[in-house]
Amino acid sequence: MDHPLYAAAYDRLCASAEAAGLAERRAALLADATGRVLEVGGGTGHNLRWYSAADSVVVLEPDASMVRRLEPRLADCPVPATLIRAGIEEADLQDGSFDTVVCTLVLCTVPDLDRAVARIRRLLAPAGRLLFLEHTAAPGGWGLVQRALDPLWHRAVPGCHLHRDPVSAIRRSGLMVAGYDRIDLPLVPGLLRAGVVGTACERTADPPVPAGTYPRRRSLGTHLSPSRASTAVRGAGAGRSSPGADLNVGGVRGAGAGRSSPGADLNVGGVGA
Repeated sequence: MDHPLYAAAYDRLCASAEAAGLAERRAALLADATGRVLEVGGGTGHNLRWYSAADSVVVLEPDASMVRRLEPRLADCPVPATLIRAGIEEADLQDGSFDTVVCTLVLCTVPDLDRAVARIRRLLAPAGRLLFLEHTAAPGGWGLVQRALDPLWHRAVPGCHLHRDPVSAIRRSGLMVAGYDRIDLPLVPGLLRAGVVGTACERTADPPVPAGTYPRRRSLGTHLSPSRASTAVRGAGAGRSSPGADLNVGGVRGAGAGRSSPGADLNVGGVGA
């Protein structure tokens, strides 16, 4: 795989969005990237400087032109970083060998979303977690436009699919979405503006963050205290959740006190979807 024109333009295309808040979103998310970290689709290296809490980082990138720009930037990473020229599906990696897997603006480009997320799940250690920041299928009219343009778009913008739903794919893999928020990606076209940011883990693992602490933050990178998190949960109403239900912090508007059926999400915080 090699897309030299796209790789050459990528940093310029992203510069305004990064300055307008996307870099801050990355920093807040990756503060939770600990232990042995795998980054899926490193691009030109926008995440590397934010891995201060990790022990080591392995970066996957299948595009040869992206690799040429990414490799010199490995020195920006504050911990040892290794680059592997491969995608998530074909990378020669041992199952259960990573404490954190990171996906930022990459799941739109993998050839098969469900297979990619299933491989991510296998690569995670038993108590590991997935951190994700992705653009997603938009609601309403924009979603209809995304569907109509997707066949042409993913040829014009290498591999990018406009109308994917990464949160649903993560749940289909068997991972528990432990907390996520719907966001507007800054200074990007309406077709790409709808985004999601959050964490996922195995259902047998403890949630990676206490209820109410992610993504509801007074400012990026600032967590609620445990006491305020407890208050947020009590104030969310009398919602009941059956075993195995997802804990979705800051999910859709008006979660309120509804009861959830087996396997349903328990939405805490009532952030607008």
